[in-house]
Amino acid sequence: MHRGSLLLWLLLAGLDTQALEISEDRGVMAAGSGIASAGPYAITDTIGQPAIGAATAVNRSLAAGFWHTLTPGTPLQIENRPPTAQPLALTRPPGVPIKILLADLAAQWSDPDGDPVELMAIAPVSVNNIPLFNNNTLLLYEAGPFPAQNVADAILYAIRDIPREGATPLMVLGTISIQVQWPGGLSCNIVGTEISPEGDARVTFAGIPGQIYLVQRATDLNPPIVWTTLLNNTDGTPHFVAGPNGLWTHTDLGSAAIPERYYRSALP
Repeated sequence: MHRGSLLLWLLLAGLDTQALEISEDRGVMAAGSGIASAGPYAITDTIGQPAIGAATAVNRSLAAGFWHTLTPGTPLQIENRPPTAQPLALTRPPGVPIKILLADLAAQWSDPDGDPVELMAIAPVSVNNIPLFNNNTLLLYEAGPFPAQNVADAILYAIRDIPREGATPLMVLGTISIQVQWPGGLSCNIVGTEISPEGDARVTFAGIPGQIYLVQRATDLNPPIVWTTLLNNTDGTPHFVAGPNGLWTHTDLGSAAIPERYYRSALP
């Protein structure tokens, strides 16, 4: 096998010529022959070899972190990595709407390739069906005074990157979590409760997607309050992971025998 390196120039339509560093592993080719990729961009090695053989693959780098493997007869494609939308956590008093600056939301976005990132869409309502209004500068979360509107909630939206020419844009989903701050510093994020057929309490919480939480129980709210950390029913650890929509549910097995039960979530 012969190993060589070439410095080629790729001429893109409407763009300046760019230098590409090409390193190749290829078999020895017939004198005067070369290798080329099909499609709009041609990469040809005209160095010529004195014996026969077949080209195998060409590895090329457009920039740091951008690698692609070509075989003869395949088009040149530019790789692209998806952007990231970090969760945004907000708190509001009960019955009070929230105005969210889209510029603040954009501060949660990043792209590993350094590409620009743009907002594609925001859901018209929240997870709990609270109306959302977007004027391209502010996002208004229009919560009212009703109890069903004053629980933990989440807003879903989508962003995508704007990659260099030849790469495919990639989309990801983002989440805005909203907690209700009640008087006395208590944060209400219990969005559902029910009793199982065995009489045990089943509680659904809302939080930040992917965040790890604790679930705690008290049997009396008179001071001093004693909160007991519960274990999940999956692996027996005290950790509960909020799902993609920020929700998770725990059934407190054996709690049917406890006359009074109060629950809350906490961070580890």
